[in-house]
Amino acid sequence: LRKNLSVDALRDRARETGPKTFEVIRRMFDEAKVEEQPMQTAGAILSIADIYSPQILEKACDKALRQYHMPYYKTIYSNAKSINSEKELTEFKGNNKKPELSEVRVTTEKERQQMNIEIKKSLSVLELGDLARIIEMQEKDIKLVDLSYEKRLELLLETLIQERENRLINRLIKNAYFKYPSASIESLDYDARQIKKSTILNLATMGFVANATNLVITGPTGAGKTYLACALGVEACRQTYRVLYIRMPDLMRNFENQSDNLRELTKYRKRIGNYQILILDEWLNYKLTEKDAKNLYELFEQRSGNNSTIFVGQYPVDEWHNRLGGGTQADSIMDRIIHNAYEIPTNETNLRKLYDSKKLKRLVDEIEA
Repeated sequence: LRKNLSVDALRDRARETGPKTFEVIRRMFDEAKVEEQPMQTAGAILSIADIYSPQILEKACDKALRQYHMPYYKTIYSNAKSINSEKELTEFKGNNKKPELSEVRVTTEKERQQMNIEIKKSLSVLELGDLARIIEMQEKDIKLVDLSYEKRLELLLETLIQERENRLINRLIKNAYFKYPSASIESLDYDARQIKKSTILNLATMGFVANATNLVITGPTGAGKTYLACALGVEACRQTYRVLYIRMPDLMRNFENQSDNLRELTKYRKRIGNYQILILDEWLNYKLTEKDAKNLYELFEQRSGNNSTIFVGQYPVDEWHNRLGGGTQADSIMDRIIHNAYEIPTNETNLRKLYDSKKLKRLVDEIEA
């Protein structure tokens, strides 16, 4: 743009280009309230001569003056572009020699590369960097060359959706703070647990979450309760449910840390209450104070009928009332937990001891081999 030229210099340059160009510039300055106001636009119009040629600019201004009393830059530029295309077409038709195929391909490739750059810039502005990256991957895959536009677009969108879903799942698993984040339904040893595979697979459909049903997993130390709860939790994350794993002592400690600030305590309790699945490990392994019981009542009052909780502990259900402190407070808590709960059976086998023994044997065999 000719931003540094004075008004007189702009007029002189327009006069040199041709009478129609001068007429456009003259009208711009004559009708402006402030003489300096149209200087930038005038400079932009005169720059069209540098892009194409003074002759094309003159023709573009002539055409624009026949279209409008006061032509805009956009109109003049569009005219110049159109005139230049017609000029190139005429020259091409007048040339008896056909262009080499390689020359045509070079031009097409350059245009395609420029178009790709512009597309990627636009995708970045729209925060669709992932889409730009997938497009680059497709361009490098020779198997996709012969695919139709619709099929390639379908494949591109499928890949984008899958990648975003995978990232969401990984984020949900990370934010759940599982003790065993790699636990999975597929890795469960149903024979050692003496549990029906169909039972776990039915639970893995997450129907209990839709019904806000609680799960109870009790048994002795080493029975694999926590791993089973984490496996169900990870499966829930794969189905994009929000899950939180937390040990009972940590939950009580967090309640205690917020106890001096009622607003923060309520905020924390509400956040915990909103998780679609809450896994409470070491449930009632320690007796509760009256304040602890009150916080639990408020938590389960919020979750009851809305979200599922998985209780993982050593003590059977018939001992919970006493460990909750007894009395009406314990009645109220039990009422919000048990009446809509399914107990997953466990056996007396110490799976931790069993698996640790197998690991130790493998290690010894490797060392002594």
